[in-house]
Amino acid sequence: MKSVPQSQIYEFGEFRIDATKNLLSRGAGETIPLTPKIFDTLLYLVRNSGHVIEKDELMREIWTDTIVEENNLNKNISVLRGVLGEKPGEHRFILTVPGRGYKFVADVKEIGNPDEAAASGDADVVLPSKAPHTGHKDIRRIPNRLVPYVTGFLVLAGLSLALFYSWRTKSNVGSDPPITTVAVLPFHSLVADERSEPLELGMADALISKLSDGEGIIVRPLESVRRSLSLEEDSLLVGRKLNADAVLDGSIQASGERIRISTRLLRTSDGKQLWAGQFDEKFTDIFAVQDSISQQVAGALKIRLAGKAKNRYTENVAAYQLYMKGRYLLLRANKPDPETSISYFQQAIDAD
Repeated sequence: MKSVPQSQIYEFGEFRIDATKNLLSRGAGETIPLTPKIFDTLLYLVRNSGHVIEKDELMREIWTDTIVEENNLNKNISVLRGVLGEKPGEHRFILTVPGRGYKFVADVKEIGNPDEAAASGDADVVLPSKAPHTGHKDIRRIPNRLVPYVTGFLVLAGLSLALFYSWRTKSNVGSDPPITTVAVLPFHSLVADERSEPLELGMADALISKLSDGEGIIVRPLESVRRSLSLEEDSLLVGRKLNADAVLDGSIQASGERIRISTRLLRTSDGKQLWAGQFDEKFTDIFAVQDSISQQVAGALKIRLAGKAKNRYTENVAAYQLYMKGRYLLLRANKPDPETSISYFQQAIDAD
């Protein structure tokens, strides 16, 4: 799009964006914490309000040095809609333009950059008069000799305000309510042709089992997650549907004897990433990966796993794969097959 001078402060609805401080606030100064990429997505939409922004352009502007999938952008938009209080089907702020991208439709007021006038060296600083309106402009001018003092005062006031907002932001983050309920979603394969649904479901099943032994935490059962899951639905929306405070999702990429697993823990209220990890191991080490993920997630949630959470029911990878196939056939949404499932379970017992 054509480059134009950009303001630093914008207001829309009950919200205000300060681009210099990367700050989104609501009402009387309530700070709303956002991750950098989500803030940048909102700022770009607001700065181009009223225009349709193509998805390619938005991804290119937000992830300048990284190649990402469209799913990353879709998740950012979903989080922003939740933060701005948009209900499903509402488009008070962000409108989806099918096949193209997004359009920010709320009225945006540009406040501009209040320091530009002082920095430009223009004549006098003009303040609005408090005198009654008489039908013509009535202004009082500050003498030139006082301008440096006024400018210095404004700079100090700005610094004080910045420190205050920084303190408020840290205070708000520190006072976040504890995470007491978690939903673990089936992991997804990065390469569609190499998808293994038993493995995707099996990772979630194992992590649910381990985290369920944590003290002071409720983990949604796999059956509830499976019923609520839709391939087209965002992870955060699924977590909110399950009334979970946080959601754990991830991806799996298998190649030969090796497996790469990426996973993250998100707070459902605002999409904040609480933890993320990537593991590149031999498939025979999948049990160690599951242990490591559960321990690190427990650390992020500040909970302690009971001793039995570290127990493994088998060390036999072949038996585990047969078990996962049986679980998948038993729990799949379309046409569960308990007879074949029992056959796989028996094979797993024999292999073990």
